[in-house]
Amino acid sequence: MRLPKAVVLDWGGVVTRLPGQDDVARLGAACGLSADSLAAAWLAPRHEYDCGALTAAEYWRRVGLADETALEAVLAADAACWARPNLPVADWLPRLQKAGFATGLLSNVPREQWVRLNSGYERWLAYCDCLTLSFELGCAKPEEAIYRHCIEGLGVEAQEVLFVDDRSENVEAAAALGLEAIQYQGIGPLRAELAVRYGDALPLPEPGEQT
Repeated sequence: MRLPKAVVLDWGGVVTRLPGQDDVARLGAACGLSADSLAAAWLAPRHEYDCGALTAAEYWRRVGLADETALEAVLAADAACWARPNLPVADWLPRLQKAGFATGLLSNVPREQWVRLNSGYERWLAYCDCLTLSFELGCAKPEEAIYRHCIEGLGVEAQEVLFVDDRSENVEAAAALGLEAIQYQGIGPLRAELAVRYGDALPLPEPGEQT
């Protein structure tokens, strides 16, 4: 068993809860789109937006926003989709740091979303030794450069990092670089996988709602 020196978590879908149907419906309404139309268009240009290659206006125009006077309402609705903390994972951060592990956040996130949300997460972000955010770097997962930046910021080797993300392509990219990587599929499966890999040598997140 090789115990990591650092634990790095994804933001959306890991530290935060995934958007629910009501969230997506409200965002679609703000855009003037049905939830189905939004779902079909939302992710296609998101990588460029997360990297800062597209402005908010350019991104939402590509998604289908016709009335740019509604942009501020759309940005607020987009941020609201990610405003609910996934408490078992978020509360894991201080427990990890107290146990002596370095901690990091590695997120694909656009500037407009981050500035609307980070103050609500300050109590948990205070326990992150390194914040690696796509809009600040101009690159995003699963690109190698953003993982390298996070690893260097933590001052560890790739094989000394445990990385948790909900998207398979991001987990696969991390594993290809030598990180210990786990796909997040709920708090129960995460606890089970951590117990198999590390026994009681790594603090487990507390059990909670399956998100």
